[in-house]
Amino acid sequence: MNKLTIKQINQEFPFISSGTPIQGKAIKSDKGSFFIDISPYGLGVIPYREARESHHLIKKIQPDTIISGIVINPENKNGYIEISLREARHEEFWDKIERIKKEKEIITVNIVSANKGGLIISYQGVEGFLPLSQLSIKNYPRFDDANKNKILNYLTQFVGQNINVIVIDVNKMEGKIVVSERAIYDNSFREILQFYQPGTVVEGVVSGIVDFGLFIRFAPSKEATDFLKKKKMPVPDLLEGLVHISEIDWQVIDNPHKQFKVGDKIKAAIWSIEHNRFCLSVKTLKDNPWSKIKDKVKEGNIIEGVIKKINSSGALVQTSLDVQGTVLTNNDEALNLELNNKYQFKITSLDCNNYKMVLELVKEES
Repeated sequence: MNKLTIKQINQEFPFISSGTPIQGKAIKSDKGSFFIDISPYGLGVIPYREARESHHLIKKIQPDTIISGIVINPENKNGYIEISLREARHEEFWDKIERIKKEKEIITVNIVSANKGGLIISYQGVEGFLPLSQLSIKNYPRFDDANKNKILNYLTQFVGQNINVIVIDVNKMEGKIVVSERAIYDNSFREILQFYQPGTVVEGVVSGIVDFGLFIRFAPSKEATDFLKKKKMPVPDLLEGLVHISEIDWQVIDNPHKQFKVGDKIKAAIWSIEHNRFCLSVKTLKDNPWSKIKDKVKEGNIIEGVIKKINSSGALVQTSLDVQGTVLTNNDEALNLELNNKYQFKITSLDCNNYKMVLELVKEES
């Protein structure tokens, strides 16, 4: 018989130490201990405490069953190699989680509690976090104010429910995972953008009101839905877009909260799609007053207007022509204007094609 070299022996039977994954055959149980044949290394044993705590599982293991474990002690006082099945399951779980993250596999988790930042979830006994920002459009809360107590009360309703997510971050050292519901639909959203072009009209509801505009949620079109189903991709329940305050009406809107409430039905046209986000316009579906004034006024004409907004760049005026005009700050008179007061203005610049009118205050004769 040929003798093996030291190198060949090490390759055939590598050295084992604490933390080494290992496999063997179940052979017998004796006085509360469970033994595993891990030839050629010798006899492995599951520590008494672990064997006792997992007795209901271990008793179901049949002789000669192949068992995977982790070495926790290469040699105990009785000469056995101590093996932990629990540690092996722990390692297998985190390997599985890493694979799930890499493959963006959709998993179902249970929501166990809520805080102001999101939802605490559990997956196979391991705790994780679903941040507020990672909720789907359907489940994301939008309130007129950013009241954290309202948000918490809203999130509490999900406790006890199951939810589909994908894993976006893994921290094995801390034993935690971060998941996202929203990211499930990332690829789907990019795919269905082809069904929406500038000018496409959508119908939905006001889902949020902020100082700078409105959020509108609407269902994906039938064509988009059928396309995703055909490709076996997740279909989002809702899509969402923003109507900037300047796109709500041809007239000056100083406070969207005064004219809209969450849940209002509304139609809007897609203005543009930027960074995979819908920018919407409501005013483009209304008669354009700029088209009516081309032949009515010209630069130098005097018109009336009401001051609707004053900021660092000047004042915004709602004119008697039902269009907006601007008084610039380089005109010292702009600094002396008062909100909601009516004044007379001279048109100093007029560009109807680009919806721009620059005004100058007409001074009262003394």
